[in-house]
Amino acid sequence: EEEYRQREEAKIQEILAAALRKRQSQAPEELIPSLAGERPGPKPRKKKRTARQPQSLRSRLDNFLRLRFEQGSTVTYRKSIPILLWKTGLPLLSVFAWLLIFSVQLIFDPLGLSFALFLIFWLGLFAVFGFWLWYQYTDWKNDIYRITEFQIFDIEKKPIGPEMKKSADIEDILTITHRRTFLGILLNFGNVYITVGNTEFIFLDVYNPDRVHQEIANKQEALRQRKRLIQEAREQERMVNWLVAYNKEAKKLE
Repeated sequence: EEEYRQREEAKIQEILAAALRKRQSQAPEELIPSLAGERPGPKPRKKKRTARQPQSLRSRLDNFLRLRFEQGSTVTYRKSIPILLWKTGLPLLSVFAWLLIFSVQLIFDPLGLSFALFLIFWLGLFAVFGFWLWYQYTDWKNDIYRITEFQIFDIEKKPIGPEMKKSADIEDILTITHRRTFLGILLNFGNVYITVGNTEFIFLDVYNPDRVHQEIANKQEALRQRKRLIQEAREQERMVNWLVAYNKEAKKLE
């Protein structure tokens, strides 16, 4: 019996030594990783303001019709190109018609209007069509859907008006589905439906809804795994503390 007790104590000492070595070699945040916002971190140092570099023409053109933006772990989506064409089709046709009629009018001037009145009328008409086109494009551009590590966002903003934002925690998502119409199957766009409690989020007319669906599911699974790791790290920390306390009490009894 004494030999058995000694073997058990030797095992405990070995486990304790290994746990203490690991504890000493790791920083506290490595032993118990925390979720963002779970505990306040150190205040970030203020960075010196630097002059903002102007975007190149190519960069502007690349972003002009871009449907998916990725910055770190945050992914942002716009609605698909067919929706943009639907919104801007009539304004574009109006601008092209204006250019055609203006060119003919400028050459032939069948109405015999004075040049000043001619310019005022046609430039005013162009301003109306141009504003209409800008409004529809900006309305499309400002409607975005965003996925971060911990939340989803549905953001809408009219070109002239306040921003409306709806958000939910990824861990509260119950179901994710997506659907496409016949045209959506041909052009690869559709809706992604996300149920959060009694609320339903709809990512309307996004390009490649399969991918959007999968990215939300991946974020949800990554968050679950991270929480499991946190729980395991905390259990390990509690075990180490228990072993330390046990070792102290055992030494007192010797």
